[in-house]
Amino acid sequence: MLNLAHQFERMYFDAKCLVPRAVKSNYDTIVSQQLSALKSRLTRFAQQREQLLMVLKRNLSQDSDILALRAGQALATQLNRLLENRQSYLAYLKDLRSRLPRLNQDSEPGTLLKQINDLLLEVQAMDDRGIKDLAIDLGGMIFTEHSSELQQTMAHYVPGTLIKNRDFLLALLGYQYPADSEAKTKYEQAYRYLVWNYSLSLPEKVQIMAIRDVLPAAKSTGLSGYAIVLTFENTTEVFVLFKGTEFYTTEPKTSRFNPLAGWNQSFLEAYRDWRYNVQAILLGEDNSRYSQLGMAKQFVNLVQAQLPADTHYYGVGHSLGGHLVQTLQLMYKCFDAGYTLNAAPVQLLQIRQMTPELFSFKDWDHLLQATVTGGSRASEQEFLQAKLGYDRYHITNEGFAQDIIQVFYHMHFNVYVGKFNAPTRPDMAYPFAVDVSQYLTAEQQRFAAYTLGEFFKETQDSGADQSLMVQVVNFMRHWGKTHHLAPEKRQQFTAAYTHWAVVSGLLKPDIPNRNRLVVPDMVTKYFSSGKIAILRRLQPDMLELLLYFHIVDGAQYFLSDVQRPL
Repeated sequence: MLNLAHQFERMYFDAKCLVPRAVKSNYDTIVSQQLSALKSRLTRFAQQREQLLMVLKRNLSQDSDILALRAGQALATQLNRLLENRQSYLAYLKDLRSRLPRLNQDSEPGTLLKQINDLLLEVQAMDDRGIKDLAIDLGGMIFTEHSSELQQTMAHYVPGTLIKNRDFLLALLGYQYPADSEAKTKYEQAYRYLVWNYSLSLPEKVQIMAIRDVLPAAKSTGLSGYAIVLTFENTTEVFVLFKGTEFYTTEPKTSRFNPLAGWNQSFLEAYRDWRYNVQAILLGEDNSRYSQLGMAKQFVNLVQAQLPADTHYYGVGHSLGGHLVQTLQLMYKCFDAGYTLNAAPVQLLQIRQMTPELFSFKDWDHLLQATVTGGSRASEQEFLQAKLGYDRYHITNEGFAQDIIQVFYHMHFNVYVGKFNAPTRPDMAYPFAVDVSQYLTAEQQRFAAYTLGEFFKETQDSGADQSLMVQVVNFMRHWGKTHHLAPEKRQQFTAAYTHWAVVSGLLKPDIPNRNRLVVPDMVTKYFSSGKIAILRRLQPDMLELLLYFHIVDGAQYFLSDVQRPL
């Protein structure tokens, strides 16, 4: 069942990878052929899905000692939803998409892009996450209720095995444990099953410690994550997971099946994460009031204080969470090893500000100079590896080479700690340009960073008088006025930013009489004609792709075919 869920996820990813070529041309024969093959796969997997769910339902409806009555009833409820709600969920998804601002040409039935989007909706309606959750819940219940019998048949766990298993680490990052969960027992069962599924070993005990449970103040910073304590017969291993920006509420399924219901909370969570991204990573400032780093260190200290001295700790993180893993390891060496996916980089100015004693004055100057030039010379690479490399810190960073977070790595003073594996997909013709220095001058990059910094300073104290979303709209309305940018530079800077966005596929070229995005009246009344003209050129499908390739759901499949061991 878990494998079937992965098949649906992979099909969704493969369909998404066709979008860049379909946006570029409606007559791409390669896209047409691959789309036809995906439709055949969907038909085959849909049949397998129905057969599998019906067999499981039949078994659960019969008298069985496999599961306790209460557990079986809970699973039966999940099964009924998966079997009965597919068509209604598909109708809901289609209605939701029809109400979103789209390009006029997207509504034409014959376009490749329309066919791809229809296929994506069909795959979503199969509810791969619902199947995955059901499989993990079922496995967790079985392993808990029959632990003593199963324990005797399990393989002996070899310490350090799981941190070297890419599939297990991606499963950890992808499994949506709520940030604030009261039902820890259910999730502890689920993690036991995941450990067995990827190692054929079964921990004697699983314990979960959530950051926001032990440090309630973490919520206001946007920090989210937890420690999974796995106690085996011969060792204890702790996986400290720091989450990145994902658009889920505290109960993931709520936003999965009703994205609009969780929008306000998701927007606030994303805002807090990007506030830290900009202040700490882009500007190199550590605002202790909003510092996720300080809170993350407190959490690690609390976990370590409760466990034996010989416990092994592994840091795992996605996006901003990956930045925290790298930064904590560089500053304090909290972990025996670590793994990150599409991680934001370490900002050396932030590190020097907080722990100047980490390197000598000479080494600090050399490190900063090496990152100003991008570390392109062989001698600089050797120096960076000697000071920040894998042999010293044991961190493996992986991610898509054209992920949006890679923009940060091309800016001054940003580096990765450990080693980096970044697969490319040239066949996809994905245009996103991560090296902004090819399109923006140093001054234009600084102004963009300054503007983002100003945005968070002006909106960080949003309270009862004004909602955060209203403040965002107001800032966008006033952005670009004289106090932000001198009039003589405004046109020049706007042209440079627009050119980069066009090259990256985020904006359509400014071609007269070309189809434009339909912008709702509630938006147009707040913005100038110039800003509205830019909004009408947005390419929603490419913007969606930018986000999808960054989050765990999409990013993991760039690595599924990678044979290189961790």
